[in-house]
Amino acid sequence: MASTSIALPIRRPDPQLTPADTGGAPDWSRYLLSRLRRDVASAARSKSGGVDEEDYSRQYNSMYRARLSGMRGRYRPGGDDDVRDVGRVIDLAEEDAAGGGQSRVLGVSVVDPCGAGEGGDGGSDAHPPLRAETGAPSSIFLEDDSGRVQLEFPLGDEPPLVTGVVLRVRGRFVAGTGTLQVSQLEYPPRAPQPPLPPPPRDDVGPRYLLLLSGLGCGGDASSSVAAGLLEDYLCGHVGDPAEEGGRVVHVIVAGNGVAPGRAAEGGAELDAFLCALGASVTVDVVPGEHDPSNANWPVQPIHPCLLPVSGTYG
Repeated sequence: MASTSIALPIRRPDPQLTPADTGGAPDWSRYLLSRLRRDVASAARSKSGGVDEEDYSRQYNSMYRARLSGMRGRYRPGGDDDVRDVGRVIDLAEEDAAGGGQSRVLGVSVVDPCGAGEGGDGGSDAHPPLRAETGAPSSIFLEDDSGRVQLEFPLGDEPPLVTGVVLRVRGRFVAGTGTLQVSQLEYPPRAPQPPLPPPPRDDVGPRYLLLLSGLGCGGDASSSVAAGLLEDYLCGHVGDPAEEGGRVVHVIVAGNGVAPGRAAEGGAELDAFLCALGASVTVDVVPGEHDPSNANWPVQPIHPCLLPVSGTYG
């Protein structure tokens, strides 16, 4: 029979749980029992789609805001006399009332793949799926801290934008429909790139970076055998160390190091594999779909307590 563990938060006891005959001292047994009942009920509601589920609809809001603030200084005012630079999206309506014409405004793109609507509050919605689930056309908005406006492109000229792109839009605001008819998109200029240092000259030969994924530790026997052979090859136990295996200086485990549903067994096997590699090369682990990590984006590193041995190399 499967057991469920629930972490109880430390809170002050409820006043009604304090017996009068104890001189105001809390009755911890009654308090803990009450909290346990509440948390069990809350967990049951979450599993059944209740109101206690986590809301990820605003998880990108602060990141997009910081990106827009950092990019704002890299755009210079345009030199066109017939185009007015607008500081905020909400000021487009005032510019239209002042006489119309072309305007230029900076913001963050928001793509609604199903064309559901604006949202209206100026906050970034949840990250859209990579592909729309329906055949409905996508709606593209431009937003900043003041508001959001829908972009209208010429028929067949819709750019392949994704959510989170900082860009400056030139176009004409139409008050009747509340849309911005786009005539030009300006993407941010590339940041200055410092020159790369020259590669070191030695007699070892070329060095390699190894990308691997889908180890599936904890799965069937074939995955364990494959991981063992790869470990021997990279650590120089088989073959000639002067070959490609001996020239690998960095390994990136790019997801799915643990088999699906095998977090406990797979975690221990992955820990031993990374520990063996860490003695010879540097290793980075990027959590994947089946790895024990968090559910929101951007994905956080695997907690060191899940890799107690190899985590000491970090």
